[in-house]
Amino acid sequence: ELGGDATLAFTVSNAAEPGSASLELSALSLSGDAEFEITGGDCAVGTELAAGESCTVDVTFTPSAQATYSGAVGVATTDGGSATVTLSGEGVELPDGIFSDRFEEQN
Repeated sequence: ELGGDATLAFTVSNAAEPGSASLELSALSLSGDAEFEITGGDCAVGTELAAGESCTVDVTFTPSAQATYSGAVGVATTDGGSATVTLSGEGVELPDGIFSDRFEEQN
């Protein structure tokens, strides 16, 4: 909804077998429309994930107009691995009073 926002959290995991080497995050990037922003989570450049460990990335979508938006978050590791999470969202304007009947006082 225009004037509002929504946050999506996704997980980055090291799916290697126990005893394997840790992965170190070397890059965390955001591309695409400016309506997407990395706003939190505990993944950061330099984070080391042992086998089976994970961290999270929070991305907030704040539409500025009635339109369809797209973007991507890229994650890379020092061993040359990488992954991309595709983002999409749609800005919509809800009609005034759409929820007004849900909060009427009942006698």
